[in-house]
Amino acid sequence: MAFILASARKKGNRPPRTKLNREKVLAILNDVGRTPESLEEIGRRFGVGRQAVANIRDGLTWRDVFLEFHVTTS
Repeated sequence: MAFILASARKKGNRPPRTKLNREKVLAILNDVGRTPESLEEIGRRFGVGRQAVANIRDGLTWRDVFLEFHVTTS
C-alpha cells in the first residue's frame, strides 16, 4: 500500500522536512564525477549522507530529476 501511495505522489511534491530539493539534487548530479570530492564530502555539503548521494547518482532516489538531468546533458 505504501508503494502505491508513494508512486501516486506528484513529481516534485516532496514532504516538507526533506533535506533536498530539485535544485540541490541537480547540483549533486552535476558535482558527482566532475569534482575531486568524494561522495561523503558532497553529502556533507548538502547535509545528507554518502549513501543518499550514491542513490541520487544511481537514479534510485529522485529518479524524475535524475532522468531530466541525463536527458538535458546528453
